[in-house]
Amino acid sequence: METGKMRFRKAKVNFVKVNLNPSKLKTSDCVVRAIAKTEEKHWLEIYWDLCTLGASMFEMPNGKNVWKKYLTQNSYTKTPVKEVYKLVNSKRKRKVVNDVCKLDGEHIVQVANHIVAVKDKQYYDTIDSGGYCVYTIWTKGVQQ
Repeated sequence: METGKMRFRKAKVNFVKVNLNPSKLKTSDCVVRAIAKTEEKHWLEIYWDLCTLGASMFEMPNGKNVWKKYLTQNSYTKTPVKEVYKLVNSKRKRKVVNDVCKLDGEHIVQVANHIVAVKDKQYYDTIDSGGYCVYTIWTKGVQQ
C-alpha cells in the first residue's frame, strides 16, 4: 500500500448557502439579497425600497449610487479597504470575505461585481464567495 499525503478540503464553516429571492432565481439581485439578510426584512420589501429610491434618483434599483445611498440612510458606515486591513488580523496580503467573518456586527461586503451579507460571523450568499477580495465593508449601526 502506497503512503502519501491525504488531502482534506478546508471546511467552509463560515458559509451559509441561502437565496432570499422568493422565486429562488439566481439573477443580478445580490444587493437586494444581502440587504434583506442584514436588515432581516423580506426580499420584496428591500426591492421596493431600492426601486423607490432609484426612481427618485433616475437610476436602476441595484445601481451603486442607489444601494450606497440606501445603506447610508439606514445607519450603515463605510469602511474603505485600507481600513479593512487594519481591522482584520490576517496574514493574507489581500483581505477576503472569510476575513470579515472575524469582525463583530452585521456587514454588507462589496467585492468585484458582487455584494455579500456577513452576519453572526458567517457569510450568506448563493455561491461560496469566501475567497473573494474585499473592496469595501458597510457596517450596520457603527458611527465613525
